[in-house]
Formats: sequence, structure tokens, C-alpha cells
Amino acid sequence: LIAPDVGGSSLGLLAGYQFWKWLDERKWERAILAGLGLGLALLSKATLLIFGPLWIVLWVIHRWLRGATPESGKREALQLGVALLLGAYVLNMGYGFAGSGAPLREFEFVSRTLGGAMRPGQVSSNRFRNAGIGKVRVPLPREFLRGLDMQKRDFENGRWTFLAGRWKWGGWWYFYLAAIAIKSPLGYGVLLLMATGVVLRGGAALRQPVLVTVMPMLAIIGFVSLEQGFTSFVRYVLPALPFAIVLLSGVGSWVETGSKWARYSVGVTLAWIVSSSLWCLPFSFSYFNELVGGPAGGHEYLFDSNVDWGQDLYFVKEWVRQHPEARPITLSWNDIFEPAVAGLNLPLTPHPPNKPGGAVGPISDSSFAGWHLVCVNNLHSADQRFAYLRELQPVDRIGFSVMVYYLDEEQAQRAQTRISPPLLPPTSR
Repeated sequence: LIAPDVGGSSLGLLAGYQFWKWLDERKWERAILAGLGLGLALLSKATLLIFGPLWIVLWVIHRWLRGATPESGKREALQLGVALLLGAYVLNMGYGFAGSGAPLREFEFVSRTLGGAMRPGQVSSNRFRNAGIGKVRVPLPREFLRGLDMQKRDFENGRWTFLAGRWKWGGWWYFYLAAIAIKSPLGYGVLLLMATGVVLRGGAALRQPVLVTVMPMLAIIGFVSLEQGFTSFVRYVLPALPFAIVLLSGVGSWVETGSKWARYSVGVTLAWIVSSSLWCLPFSFSYFNELVGGPAGGHEYLFDSNVDWGQDLYFVKEWVRQHPEARPITLSWNDIFEPAVAGLNLPLTPHPPNKPGGAVGPISDSSFAGWHLVCVNNLHSADQRFAYLRELQPVDRIGFSVMVYYLDEEQAQRAQTRISPPLLPPTSR
């Protein structure tokens, strides 16, 4: 999924690398490069604001580990301060300095965290308007802060979250760890064990590289996991994964200095990772590892953009063209975009309409008979409108995001008797 998370992952790693080089050399040119990298990272992904306090913590730990003298502290603190200020300057420059430096009391916030308690019907406020801190000028672009505020409101409002076949209002603290565990090739876990062995044998020489890879990785995952309004999108923690891959690359020293069995083990593991990824082509969007049965079973564990974001629409069009015998045929698609953009104009797959009080309206048996193409997001939707289809075995699959069902008249009649009222309302708590 080419989204800001991809740019944030790349530029976040670039910023982390430049900061590591500054820790190693502590020169002005390195501090400036680190600041430029930080600014670019912030322009690509707001989550990377965590780098500011994280870099200060990493610097303090690094000084302690190397036994630095107090005399060098002022110069290093000045360099780090300049790097952080330069990052903020690049961020503001990217927004054309629009609204930069405005007093905090002039903003209108929509989240309760920044806006405070609001009256019924009130959509924005500012808890700092009459406080002394309201006079402080915010060193961030107005729209950048507004984006943070809107994202916070979304988390505060909450939504239904899906994990391993279960719907829950809000999120799970372990969601992203579980999602990474099943969305990443298992070979990475094997490499992690190998890299841990390399680190344990490396001693003090590897403390700094490990520090600047492990802590950003854990900080990003932890920072995102703190928001429990909902936990839905694995891509939110994507910027943490490049740091993990750099850590895993430590097995390279084992290849150079270890036995031939060490080299064979690393080679086999890398081949496993590559083959597992290539096997899923061209449906890499829906990749899951062997823990959940591969991409074919992933939709039972994760939802939404983790598996189905409308990416297989043109494969659906090709399947319909290649199967003229599959008539009558219906399609149930997600709401990302209309199937008509691919030239598909199929009737909607029937499902029990929601009635007041959770009652199910009557639907004729004949409307269920025939061929039905249902995307997995709708198949597992919170309102359970296609629960009757999940009890049937699909006759085919298009990619890993669309299931193909065929119901004869007898099966259609049976499906009618198995329909139950919706378990959850689709848009409210």
C-alpha cells in the first residue's frame, strides 16, 4: 500500500541513520544531516514526532555507556539542540510556514484532549484559551497541528476493531505485535534469534548499533499501541520495521565468521523469506505467513486495509469474463471505490436488511440462488450481514480478497433459515 507510511518508513530510517552517525562522531556536519533527516521524516509521517524525545534519551544513554566526560556534554547538547531545531525548521518550511508560531489560544481543536469538554452541538474548542499557556507560540505549522488534533479525535471517538474472528469496541494493546507476527515472513523470526545470538556474543562493541535500532522500533510500536480507541491498520507501525531489518542484518557477521552450517542456516532462511513472499505474487497486498494458513487464511484474523482494499477489482472483472456460465451473478464490494470504474455493473449480493430492533426483513429464496462474489471485508463485516455465506464452502477465490459462492435453490432456502439478526450496528457503538 503506497501511503505516507511508506515514505515515513524510508525517511524515518534515513533520519535514524544520520542520528546514529552523529552519536558515533559528534560533529557539526553530522548534527546538521540528522536535523535535515528529521525534518523530512516529520513531513512524511507525524508519528515520527516521537524521534524528538527519543533522540534525547538515546543521547543520554549513549553518554553513560561510553563514560563521557562532563566537559563534552555542553557541546554535544548544543549540536543535538540544533539538530532538533533544524528538523522543526524543515517541517515548517514544508508547510510554507503557514500558521507557524501562532499562539496556542488562537487554535480551534476538535479533540477532547486539546479542546476540553464541549457542550452538546459544539464541534470545536480550546482548553488553553484562558490559561497562561495559551500565550505560548506553537513552533508547528497550523495544518500540521490540526492534523494531529483530528487524528486524536478519531481515536477518542473509537470504532469497532477486528482481530482473529472477534469484534471489539476499541483496540487491543497487543494488536500490532500480533499483526506483525502474522503479516511478516516467519523467516524473519528465525533471523531475529540468530541476530540475538550475534548481539550476545558481540558484547560492548554492538551496544550502540543495537541501541539505535531496537529503541526506535519499540518506541514507534509502543507509541502507536497507546492509542486504544481502535487498532486496525498494520501500516501504522510500518516505520518501525526498517529498524528491525537493520537489526536482523547483524547475522551477516555470523556468515563471515561462523561455520559453514551457520552460512547454510542463514542462506536457507533467506531463501524461505524470499520464496514465501514471491509465492503470493501478484497478490502481495493480502500476504500472511504460515502461522494462519498463508494469505488464504489471513482474512480470518485481520480486516480492512490489512487484507482487502479493493486491490483485486480488475481480477474480478477478468474472472467474470472467463466464466460466462456463472449467471445470475452478484457482487458485494467494499466502499473504497465503485466497481463501475473497472466496467463492472453487477447486482448487489443479497443480505438481510437491518430493521429497527434488530429484526430481519423478508427476502425471497430465489434472490439467494446463483453466484455471489463477496470481498472478505464484507464477509466479516461487523453487522454480520453475510454470516450465512461464511457457513458455506466457497467454490473459488479471486486473489485472496474475494470469495466466490454458488447457491442452488435448496442451499438458498437453507441459507434463509440460518440468517440471524445483526450482532453489531455498523456505524455506532
